[in-house]
Amino acid sequence: AFLYAGPGSLLAHMPPELLAPLTLNGCGSCILVDQLETNASHRRLAQEANHKSLSRTELEAPHTTAALLSLCGVPCVLLHQWAVTPD
Repeated sequence: AFLYAGPGSLLAHMPPELLAPLTLNGCGSCILVDQLETNASHRRLAQEANHKSLSRTELEAPHTTAALLSLCGVPCVLLHQWAVTPD
């Protein structure tokens, strides 16, 4: 299993062009606990988003990230629904 827990989406930190060519058939599941944000990380991610194209921002959406991981061979992708704080 692969676990990502951090501020912003996985693809905000790992460009899609690096993830897309990976073969992840051996990974049984991927758990994304993204959108784990503090006030400071939320401001930083918002500033970074201002410098990204619309298509790049759309790629960082949770359902798009799950689809890309699925295309890379991950059979099960678990996402949560809302942004959370690290409390």
